[in-house]
Amino acid sequence: MRKHLILWSIAALSLACAGGIRIFTTQIPESAAVVVNYGNADIEILCSGRIEEDGAHAIYTGIPLVIREVYVREGDAVRKGDPIALVDTEETVRYLSRRLNQTLALAELEDALPVEWLAGKLRDEHLLPQYIRSESDGLVRQLALNRFEVHSTDIPAAVISSGETPYVRMQIRESDTPWVEVGQQVRITGTGLACSYEGIVREIASGARSDDSGATVLDVYVDVPEQDDAFRTGLNVHVCIAARTLEEVIVVPHSAVRIDAQCREYVLVYRNGRAEKCMVSVGQDVSSGYLISSGLQPGDVLLLDGNAAGEWVRPCISGEAA
Repeated sequence: MRKHLILWSIAALSLACAGGIRIFTTQIPESAAVVVNYGNADIEILCSGRIEEDGAHAIYTGIPLVIREVYVREGDAVRKGDPIALVDTEETVRYLSRRLNQTLALAELEDALPVEWLAGKLRDEHLLPQYIRSESDGLVRQLALNRFEVHSTDIPAAVISSGETPYVRMQIRESDTPWVEVGQQVRITGTGLACSYEGIVREIASGARSDDSGATVLDVYVDVPEQDDAFRTGLNVHVCIAARTLEEVIVVPHSAVRIDAQCREYVLVYRNGRAEKCMVSVGQDVSSGYLISSGLQPGDVLLLDGNAAGEWVRPCISGEAA
């Protein structure tokens, strides 16, 4: 009888332990994961550019102007000195007077400037034209003037084309120069374009320069063989260069790479039931993620969710990181 009691006790204890293990494992959070493996990666260089044209001339106004009449349309031929639009000088003076007096009021200056004084000042300084005129021979490639509307100074009133074929001038970072070469194909898109265009790198500038942010960039010139009317001089565009394909490399999703308090890059891997911090060396940014030059090996289970190092975790493997 005593022997039977001991056996029943052992069995009950075993069942209780098994039940406890099941409860513990079901309470462990799941995490999306992938198995690290070697694969291929396409390197794409993403940059910004602008559609330009040799010999094209942009006409800017020195002050905001109210337009009374527009004499041309896009595609019209003009000669140097031809009037493009008639300026409503009286409405322009009134508009500028309101703007100026609003500024004085905001500055808490009580004395308003009379319209007559401003009109005389603008005429004395030759700042108030009666017409906007073409400054070169060519075709009206772009026109931004509308009747009875104020034309601001930050965009050209018109772009006069000499008839050359438009191209794209883009800027690449100094670090991307090893991946770009003459003859490469590029894809051109933009909010002002109805479709994407295919281009070919024609020339890479021999000297670098600094852009508005102070970064070192190189100008790259791209020819676009097939164009339409929507491919207009002056538009800003986005350019994607398919640089090359790297073979037998490790790539992880962008979201998997984290930065610790010491600004070191790391990922979380699944080891011994827990999320473990793994320091990595991150290389080129490619379309599918980051190249990892050291720190991971094929077969490692990479955790993708927001786990913390040291947590118990159950990986839900969905595929391979390659």
